[in-house]
Amino acid sequence: MSAVSSIRPVSERPVPANRPLALDDPATGWLVTQGRVQVFAIRRDVETAAREPLLTVELGELILPPPAGAPLGILVVGLEDDTVVGAVPLADLASAAQNGGGQEVAQLVETWLAALALTLAEPLPSEEGVSLVADEPAEIRSGGFA
Repeated sequence: MSAVSSIRPVSERPVPANRPLALDDPATGWLVTQGRVQVFAIRRDVETAAREPLLTVELGELILPPPAGAPLGILVVGLEDDTVVGAVPLADLASAAQNGGGQEVAQLVETWLAALALTLAEPLPSEEGVSLVADEPAEIRSGGFA
């Protein structure tokens, strides 16, 4: 369970590998209350989209949803059969932050953002494209992508 004693999930849901959870409510975050989960990015603008693995979230850590209308969604999949996540309305996080739990809420949010930022800082592997890095030369074959 989370180290933040003032934050309690309003409901819990098992997320075994065969029952992934799409985080499609932009007003609800999720705490990993048992086990750990793999977080995937999925495109929302196509009917069937491949899962792009992002990161693993451990016991007691928070997962925040993407904003409404974002082209990418988030899908979580339990890494153990008994993995459970708990729904935490973002309004409850804000309330906890204003009522003495500010440091703990900030730590949860910072942990999520830092893990996400580290994941996104890595260049995505591509067989078709060339990653461009500032101030470094790049060779792009004719007809290739950058």
